[in-house]
Amino acid sequence: MKERLSQPKILIPSGELAKRITPYLAEVGIRTSRADQRSLQFDTNAEVTLVQVRPSDIPAVLSLGLPGVLGGIAGSDSFLEQSGVVNPGIEIPVYKRGERRPRIAVAATQSFVEANGGGATLMDLSGKMITTTLPEMTKRAFEELGMKTTLYPQTIGEKEEENTVTIFPVGGKTEALPLLSDACPAVLDVVDSGDTLTANGLEVIKDIHEVSVRLVIASGLNEENLAIFAQLEKVLAVRKDK
Repeated sequence: MKERLSQPKILIPSGELAKRITPYLAEVGIRTSRADQRSLQFDTNAEVTLVQVRPSDIPAVLSLGLPGVLGGIAGSDSFLEQSGVVNPGIEIPVYKRGERRPRIAVAATQSFVEANGGGATLMDLSGKMITTTLPEMTKRAFEELGMKTTLYPQTIGEKEEENTVTIFPVGGKTEALPLLSDACPAVLDVVDSGDTLTANGLEVIKDIHEVSVRLVIASGLNEENLAIFAQLEKVLAVRKDK
């Protein structure tokens, strides 16, 4: 256990993004293995161990300055939600040139878009509710337009103050609430192909941010770990486009 704790570590995300990161690591020469498929820890042929963490938790864990944690890899949406920093660290080019990347976008129900002349905007959501897994980003998106935001709990259908949007945070499946109430005609979420939105009667009305994969340094590294991290940056930031 002591040996495991002393090995320098890089945090990597669990979920869909992991399916891109581990093949990319292999492409740049970092091979990974784990003794048990349930283990969150990956051994590598480099000087670091990888530990899987929920993507939204990676920025907070990095801020703790834990001994031996060099940095973390996560989508820019996770860092943007936690800190408001658009593109921290360096980009890890897991997406090939010309490949469409995920993006953070606002989508609204087709009936809402049609009711607003077929060209609904964020301003048209005044007095409505929007559901999201990214409440801080949602707040900033509307406040940058001069609109006010409130955070649920608030009764669905209750009269809202003019020029105000109510944010309803959820853990996932943002598309569900617009199926249940006209008071919540929109979502802000990470959009990949857009197929899930379409299947649930939603369409994008505003792109907010193109998601990239970032390698971000942890707080308080000593000189030895800074050197390891710098070497890792050089390896991970180069992609041989095919």
